[in-house]
Amino acid sequence: MRILICEDDPIHSMNLEMIFEDGGHQVVGIYGRADAVLLHCWRDAPDLAVVDLDLADGATGLAMVHTLDKLGSPASSSAPSLISSLKLGSSPRPPQHAR
Repeated sequence: MRILICEDDPIHSMNLEMIFEDGGHQVVGIYGRADAVLLHCWRDAPDLAVVDLDLADGATGLAMVHTLDKLGSPASSSAPSLISSLKLGSSPRPPQHAR
C-alpha cells in the first residue's frame, strides 16, 4: 500500500514511517504542512493518507482532506484518509467536570 503521511512532528512522522515500512508498505511522501500535501498529492498518488489533526501551519488535517476532496485529488477520490489527533507517548485526559 502507498501511504502519504502529513505530520508536523518529525519524531512522530519517522515513527509512522518505520511502522508502515516494517509492515511492508511504501511511504510515498512525508509532509508537515497542508500546503505541501496540496502541492504534491497528485504526484504521490497514495492509497491511504494519514493526517495529523492540527498542523504547524495552522491548518487542520480535516480541512485539508476536505480541500483535497473538493479539488478532485487522487488522494481523496481513491484513497481513504485517517485523521490522527493523539500524540504518541501521551495519554488522553479524562473529562474535566465543572464545579
